[in-house]
Amino acid sequence: MHFGHGDGLFGVVTSRDEPSTAPAVILLNTAGGHHVGPHRLYVSLAREWAARGHYVLRFDLHGIGDSTPTDDPGTDTVYPEQMLDDAREAIAHVRQEAPGRPIILAGLCSGGWLAFQVARCGLAVDGIVSINPPLYLRDGDARWLRDGRVLGRYQQAMRDPSKWVKALRGGASYATFTRVAARALSRKIAVLARGILGDELPDGLANDLCIIAERRIRTLFVFSRGDDGFAYFQSQAQPALKRAQVRAVVDHLVVEGAGHAFRPLAAQQRLAAILTTFVESSSRVARIRPMV
Repeated sequence: MHFGHGDGLFGVVTSRDEPSTAPAVILLNTAGGHHVGPHRLYVSLAREWAARGHYVLRFDLHGIGDSTPTDDPGTDTVYPEQMLDDAREAIAHVRQEAPGRPIILAGLCSGGWLAFQVARCGLAVDGIVSINPPLYLRDGDARWLRDGRVLGRYQQAMRDPSKWVKALRGGASYATFTRVAARALSRKIAVLARGILGDELPDGLANDLCIIAERRIRTLFVFSRGDDGFAYFQSQAQPALKRAQVRAVVDHLVVEGAGHAFRPLAAQQRLAAILTTFVESSSRVARIRPMV
């Protein structure tokens, strides 16, 4: 179907033609991939969830797949400026077509970033699953990511005896390491300070998670081991995760051997099980806590 302003957005709905109160699910694009999802995972999930009574919409942002292009042909199709507006249109469409149901958003990579932004900005959803989101974009640049990779290379080098021999002979320069390590230490100190400065947290990921918790948006982050987004989450989220009211709403899981795109079949099966468990548990929460 086409929906949204000027019917510019394209999506596929999978549902049973009978009354249900099971949550509706919106599946978001992964990078430039269209509505079938990574490894066609969205198709099988939509059919499985529809059989359980869920209303599932998988749709394309403007400029991707079968949705209309953006006005600017040079725009970023992975993180387009209007992505939040597109998500708002999809949510409004589901509210109209499946009224009274809780709404869950889920996406991988850029789709995970959009799901996080939806919760952070307070759009009318009840839960999100954010899979390997590039959360370091929260800081507006990739310096954190570059620094992490540099430190990783130095940590690896420390395990190599030949590197120590080179260092002892004066053949290694530590200017880059010193500069990057100093930035990393200052960031760590800032994060630790946020946890002891009282209830108010400065702008950052930890504060975002507190706001999401206050809005009672059930949030699950799913990371593959070693993903850059997970490293950022570990370094920035701790002040919020120490708070019981945040842990009651925000959770995270780590999947081993998955890779960023969950390419191995076993990793895809594990991800599908995690998503299904979240969606089904949201059904139980909805019955216990009526949505306003």
